[in-house]
Amino acid sequence: MQAQFTEPHNMSRDGAPASEHPRLAIALPSARRVQVVVFDVQGKHVRSLRDEVMGAGEQSIAWDLRDDQGREAPRGVYFVKAWALGMVTRARLVVLDR
Repeated sequence: MQAQFTEPHNMSRDGAPASEHPRLAIALPSARRVQVVVFDVQGKHVRSLRDEVMGAGEQSIAWDLRDDQGREAPRGVYFVKAWALGMVTRARLVVLDR
């Protein structure tokens, strides 16, 4: 069984705009290590959202639109990359004015 990544509220692979806290939903069949990282359009690391073992079941991971130093991310295009159970998923996110 593998992880399932879904694209709920304000996060989608087609670059839907985000003006609130976007979320990534993950369904895990058992407790597993999950890594979720946000990159800017140039591939620069912006924020580590998760790098930990998460329990089985549905999990929701939100991005508060801030970088690792707590600064607001400027408007623009970002990429969220998530790894779990040997699977990788990517989502493109457009941040608008808040």
